[in-house]
Amino acid sequence: MADATSARISDKVNATRPALTSASASRSPKKRRTSLVEKMKTPPAEIDALKELANFTDPESHWVANKEMLLKSCRDTAERKCRECALTTLAKLAKHPNNKEPIWEEAETVLLDASRLTVDADRQCREQALRALASLGAHANNSVPVWDAAQGLLLKASQSMDGKERKCRIFALRALANIAAYGSNEARIWKAAQKVLLKASQL
Repeated sequence: MADATSARISDKVNATRPALTSASASRSPKKRRTSLVEKMKTPPAEIDALKELANFTDPESHWVANKEMLLKSCRDTAERKCRECALTTLAKLAKHPNNKEPIWEEAETVLLDASRLTVDADRQCREQALRALASLGAHANNSVPVWDAAQGLLLKASQSMDGKERKCRIFALRALANIAAYGSNEARIWKAAQKVLLKASQL
């Protein structure tokens, strides 16, 4: 996907070069660079296709039919917008009871990786990954493995006081609440997250 996108962007950029060259006398170097960057920001066709995947009526069959494309896009670090769209769809699909186990089994790595992103520009990816984890943890067979795999990042996200990270904090706290709903997890979560939960309850 990234190679095809790069090729199309390259063609568009090359097509602008004659115009940029002919106008070089009237444009400053800074102006020319800005124009070129704007051309390179043209949304790829993959973004539109991934946005369409967010619309579905049968979540279970939608996951089965499109999981390969979604997982591939969730791993695509070269195309941030594609990754955002794929993670958003994944988070929506993770709400469906019959999807919780299979999505956790096949998407665990991509969700954990996205939840650990730290760059501001990746915030939406991080939000949607945490949103998905919150939904996946609300299942009897997922609660323990989700907690074991994501404990550190959930506790970290739930403690952030950065206003820009508000959604991440909400989804992380929701994940803790969903996981704690299963009796076998209550003591473990209370021991690890007592301070976090008490602080959040005072906000």
